Amino acid sequence: MSGVRTAALEVLERAGVTYELRAFEQVERTAGEAAAKVGWPLEQTFKTLLARAVPEPGGRGGAYFLACLPGDARLSLKKAARLLGLKRAEMAPEADLRRLTGYVRGACSPLGSRRPLPLLVDERALLYGRIMVSAGARGLQLLLDPRDLVRLTGATVADLVE
Repeated sequence: MSGVRTAALEVLERAGVTYELRAFEQVERTAGEAAAKVGWPLEQTFKTLLARAVPEPGGRGGAYFLACLPGDARLSLKKAARLLGLKRAEMAPEADLRRLTGYVRGACSPLGSRRPLPLLVDERALLYGRIMVSAGARGLQLLLDPRDLVRLTGATVADLVE
């Protein structure tokens, strides 16, 4: 996997950000699996989810956004919607993931999305010197300083957890 190139890694390299890669044999496509297989704490393993504004009746699809939160936590769609000034939010259909981000389920990175999307990062990320997120390929994770993630993406940092 060391020869794998992803949009997320390209973003980090262009910015000169220090990171570390961890590869593993992925089966389940969960943050829990990634944390266990690379020996990293689950609370420092952040998953990235695609969500969207709930479309109004008769309206088109809602605005999309990414949310990055601890692997052992559940996203509060209500909190996320409030942060973005939306009435309501819902998880986006899996079919939209690749089209909008360029990534697949189990390998969605908060960096290097195909289409620029707002990113929300749970405030717990800043409790740590390094967190682990997907590097943009199944079975490949990256460790980085969460402050670098926020700086590079212009993310909004807030409490996102139910």
